[in-house]
Amino acid sequence: MENTDLINEEWRHVLSLLPGDLEASCEEKLALVRRRRISSAEDLLRLCLGYSLCDMSLRQLAAWSTVAGLGELSDVAILKRLRHASEWLNIWFCRCCKSGRDTPSTGCQVRILDATTIQRPGSKGTDLRLHASFDLAGQRPPRWN
Repeated sequence: MENTDLINEEWRHVLSLLPGDLEASCEEKLALVRRRRISSAEDLLRLCLGYSLCDMSLRQLAAWSTVAGLGELSDVAILKRLRHASEWLNIWFCRCCKSGRDTPSTGCQVRILDATTIQRPGSKGTDLRLHASFDLAGQRPPRWN
């Protein structure tokens, strides 16, 4: 099996996990108004996931989208599409959380974690660290006992 066949097969699997109205919700939230280079909600989602999960720069994502056959775009054009897609992605995230696929029946607890550093003006390094946690199954911050 060729590498591109494997990637396409995996992508079809990812799509099968999502609720079915990808195109309708994309149009409703105006995430993809001008379909010049990116012609479908599926391609827009693939760009968004490529940027967020693969840690590519906008220029790398532009090159990848050309090679992957999604569309020939500049880094600025991709940035604009990502900005327009934020509300649409938020709705999809909430739908996936509520779809009953949130935690396995093995008793695992799934949390989303994020951390950042805060520097005061004129500081030479990190002054504070902020950590945030979100309980995916309960759709709330976790309860600390």
